[in-house]
Amino acid sequence: IGEFLAVGFGHEVHLVPPWPAPPRTIRLRSYFVSLHRAADALYVASGEDVTRVDPDGTVRWTSPQIAVDGVRVELVTDELVAGEADEAPPGGWRPFQLDATDGTPC
Repeated sequence: IGEFLAVGFGHEVHLVPPWPAPPRTIRLRSYFVSLHRAADALYVASGEDVTRVDPDGTVRWTSPQIAVDGVRVELVTDELVAGEADEAPPGGWRPFQLDATDGTPC
């Protein structure tokens, strides 16, 4: 995203800029699941929520907790982030939608 290479592992996402600048680390509330690129943002799914990162590496928002054990992001548009959240493991997957501008459920 922007000039950063994003790498997720454990409970963190590392934004690696061009050398020699040091990487930035974003600590997640839960374990890292996946990265999803949009035209003007990077969305990070964790085991409990979704975080939006702007192209300059700034965290714009983190959603409220929407899952207990996993988030699957299936659609990202300018208006919303949608997918499934595991609310009652194992197999308690339910659909969710978040406002892409502020992370509130819709």
